[in-house]
Amino acid sequence: MSAQSIRRWDRETAWLVWLSACASILSFLFYFRRGDVLLYGDAVAHINIARRVFDSRTPGLLQLGTVWLPLPHLLMLPFLLSDWMWKTGVGASIPSMAAYVFGTTGVFRLFRSALGFSETDSTARIAAWGAAVI
Repeated sequence: MSAQSIRRWDRETAWLVWLSACASILSFLFYFRRGDVLLYGDAVAHINIARRVFDSRTPGLLQLGTVWLPLPHLLMLPFLLSDWMWKTGVGASIPSMAAYVFGTTGVFRLFRSALGFSETDSTARIAAWGAAVI
């Protein structure tokens, strides 16, 4: 691939990152303004498990031993130091929003590279954008 086509592919990926970040932020703001960030019961359970690591009678990593895998709780930890971010759900939303952007970009790049390697392959581009939208 030429340097120009690599830049085009990178520009396309950057555009997707920007679009998915905007979609993530706008959807978060929609639910935050309505007070629905912690509406689902599992969301409250996840945020409380992460908070128990440093705010409980027996703090420590042993608080992560539940039915869920610990990675999301570990990613939430730095954001839950603030009481406001814990009570409103903002602290748990930040890693989730970042994961959405990374996941969308990963699916896009996976489809794009698996279906076609050249910039002129419009089928690969359309399929990659379709996969990212889905």
